[in-house]
Amino acid sequence: DDNYVESGVFSMTVTTGKKVAAVLDPDDITYTVYYNRIVVTVDGDDSYAYSKDGGKTWQDSNTLSGLKANTEYSVSVKIKESASSGESNVVTKKIATGGDPAAFNDALNSFGDTVTAADLDKYEAMMDAYDKLADGDKAAIDSAKLEKLQSSYKALVAEVNGDVIAAQN
Repeated sequence: DDNYVESGVFSMTVTTGKKVAAVLDPDDITYTVYYNRIVVTVDGDDSYAYSKDGGKTWQDSNTLSGLKANTEYSVSVKIKESASSGESNVVTKKIATGGDPAAFNDALNSFGDTVTAADLDKYEAMMDAYDKLADGDKAAIDSAKLEKLQSSYKALVAEVNGDVIAAQN
């Protein structure tokens, strides 16, 4: 009989054509900031796309280059669509680049080996510039000279403070 159906358990696969959306966790993203670039690292095995303009344009490279010093960027990351998953959520974080280490080194090299009373304003401006350097760029400065100047500055401040206290007595 052509209408005969065998009894039993059967399985069926239904394909909807939709891909499962991938989820990107912001805690899996780290940023290394320099004065002219930001390097984005994602802890995961997927393929990622990166943006320095909040997702208007995307690139495959995790190094966002051609950036201006001391400027804030909207850095975005997403998992790229693959054969098994759809495109992910987009994670965006505002990140500011640091100051230019070459300009800081020029300021540092404008000093001799010590800080004098006449140099105080110049020294404080230089240290403000140091504070604006990105961590990734601090390795590019002459740290031995900086430490020598910081010690000289502390000694000068202690001397000035001692003179003030002595004058008050």
